[in-house]
Amino acid sequence: MRKQIKSSRKLKRTRTTPTINVRSSKVRDGASVLADLNLGRIIGKGAHGVVHVAERKSTREMCVVKRIRKSKIVRKHLMEGLIGERNALKCLLGKPFVVQLLDTFQDVAHCNFILEFLQGGDLLHWLNRRTRFSENEVKFYACEIFLGVST
Repeated sequence: MRKQIKSSRKLKRTRTTPTINVRSSKVRDGASVLADLNLGRIIGKGAHGVVHVAERKSTREMCVVKRIRKSKIVRKHLMEGLIGERNALKCLLGKPFVVQLLDTFQDVAHCNFILEFLQGGDLLHWLNRRTRFSENEVKFYACEIFLGVST
């Protein structure tokens, strides 16, 4: 009897990788997409994953790979936010001043976004680095944001 209880406890403690259905229009093997990438150094870290600079082997194109851990997304119930981010980036394809989403895929442990590589950092980086912008800088960034989200 004790052996059965111990074995059932072991089953409860084992961790499995969650399967996340993101409903992508392209269904392909995430390992093959990842194999086409040379992941470089980490250029950013967030609460749920990391951002790598990368190069596509097939095209020699520089890009950024945002790798988000599925376990954190499932545990913290953030699936809607992840899907919302992907959908927002898809809606903004071709817009000026918005980083372009090149591809999405998932592997066993991560949801991955392949994004356009843009040097210089994002607006939040510059907001955190500087205490104040001049009036002309505010006008410039406001125009970029307006053009990026307007239809």
